Amino acid sequence: PCMSCPQLAVVPLLTGYRNGFITLLTSTNGRCKTIELTCEGSSPDDQLALVISGTVFEQGVGSLETNLTCNDMMTWTTPSGYAVPLVSCGIRIGMYRVYSGNYVLIIDDYHICSYDSVVYHW
Repeated sequence: PCMSCPQLAVVPLLTGYRNGFITLLTSTNGRCKTIELTCEGSSPDDQLALVISGTVFEQGVGSLETNLTCNDMMTWTTPSGYAVPLVSCGIRIGMYRVYSGNYVLIIDDYHICSYDSVVYHW
């Protein structure tokens, strides 16, 4: 049975992240089917999240790797035994400060989050 897991579903993330790049290398460990999973961003300093079924499983910078194994119940699992029906790779949306006159705009990759009318002296 551990050679018969279904194809792992890779799904897009909708909020808080841009979609990263996921690589799945399928192999066997001599007995069961395995996947070497890599999550990467578009630059080496991107903040990443490996998301399993909507829950952040692992976070890091640049690249994340984990191994999955097909178990006897034909389910993909992490090394700690966590079931993996769906997986996503996310690049955390960055926050930037833009100084405009007496205003500081806090923006992310999509929109303005807030602003302050504080004068900053350099």
